[in-house]
Amino acid sequence: MMADSVARDSMQGPAPAGGIVARPERSMSERRDAAKARFKAQGVTVADWADAQGYNRRTVYKVLGGRLNCDFGISHNIAVKLDIKDGEINPAHEPQPTLALSDA
Repeated sequence: MMADSVARDSMQGPAPAGGIVARPERSMSERRDAAKARFKAQGVTVADWADAQGYNRRTVYKVLGGRLNCDFGISHNIAVKLDIKDGEINPAHEPQPTLALSDA
């Protein structure tokens, strides 16, 4: 058991000056939970947000549920916009506005 803790400690590198260890970055799971909490706190449904952004509702729910890796494409952009992961929005994978045809 002692060897396991030593191996973990050595993988983290040396402790910063003063012996204070920085808290690790939040996990994707924690960030997904925070995004869900923001929806609830702001009184916005996931479906409404997806519609307003032009995303497929099911894709947004899959991102929030952790069922997509969000490594690239639309799911990556959704995860970045919801602050689930760090990164840049790729404009090539943003939804394009659709034209509504009138009866006139």
